[in-house]
Amino acid sequence: MIDRSGILKEWLANMTIAAFEYAAMFRIRLESNVRIRTTPNVLYLELRSRAFFGSYTEWTSLVESMPYPARRGELDYPTFAYRIMLCIGSDIIKVEILDDGTLVLLTSDNEEITISGIEDVWEESWILTESSDLPNASKKQIICDSQGEISFFLE
Repeated sequence: MIDRSGILKEWLANMTIAAFEYAAMFRIRLESNVRIRTTPNVLYLELRSRAFFGSYTEWTSLVESMPYPARRGELDYPTFAYRIMLCIGSDIIKVEILDDGTLVLLTSDNEEITISGIEDVWEESWILTESSDLPNASKKQIICDSQGEISFFLE
């Protein structure tokens, strides 16, 4: 039997948050400085479900306290962009996968990022993909569908 949780944790272990972009969803670039690695050196984590920092109660309070409210779309996206920007350069030091597919990442800056495993708009909640722009890259993916089921495509 394959240890799926272990594979996901191994992929994300010690990855550095290198960059992010937003176009209808957040996409975070994760990089490793480890030269000899059996897992991908560059990953993209696409967030298609609710994502937040800290506890959800703390998160909603922070969003409501921002000096300029969001003008369109999801009200917490500007706050999320601000917080993920502060995490650029930090490492992922702990990974938790909850029963409903929720992914919880703890960074070296002591930030806790939660990505929900349940989603009601997209078909997927989150997608972790090996970067395709590197030599010898394959199409490895780990996908959490909108119902929290995690699938592995490790080619």
